Amino acid sequence: MKIFFLSFLITLVPAVVLAETKIEVGQTLPTVSLEGKDGVSGELKQNGEIKYINWNLENHNSKVMTILHLSARMPTEKNIQILVDLLDTETYGKFSKDNYITVNILNYDDIFSIFGISKPIAIKRFIKRFKKRTEAAFVLDDSSKVRDEWGLTEKGCAVILLDKNRKVVFYKDGDDKHVLLDMNECKVFLDKFKELINE
Repeated sequence: MKIFFLSFLITLVPAVVLAETKIEVGQTLPTVSLEGKDGVSGELKQNGEIKYINWNLENHNSKVMTILHLSARMPTEKNIQILVDLLDTETYGKFSKDNYITVNILNYDDIFSIFGISKPIAIKRFIKRFKKRTEAAFVLDDSSKVRDEWGLTEKGCAVILLDKNRKVVFYKDGDDKHVLLDMNECKVFLDKFKELINE
């Protein structure tokens, strides 16, 4: 009986961890929206004080878009650091903000706060980054809605590059245990990004 029960649990693990992606290169990214709720969810806006407004992809229509979707877990930030550093070096201040935007989406629904960081701390760190990078969009998701709508990996991170018509040009999704993009993949991403900007 114990062996049968253990075997049953093992069969459930992949279903919990893995998701069926709904993102395909060359196809339009599925639309998703989040309700703006102060301190909880939505896109952060600052005008004296921080506000949370309703967010969806149409907020950034007609722009080349880099989307960084992160679980609120320490490893996920490190897993995309190579790309973030490269973007800072190669794009920051070099292109018109009318043509492109970076959208940072923090999913803090799946944070494991017993041995990791708590939700309030994760949000505080996210807001600190938001204040430094006002040219980017920062979005909070408290219910894994974006992750589920796009079929992204649980507790992982993803990088998505969209053209001005919201078609996917580059996409990679991964867990919190491995670096998402190596330097060669980052350069492929950057080349595609520059092609879109110069069109």
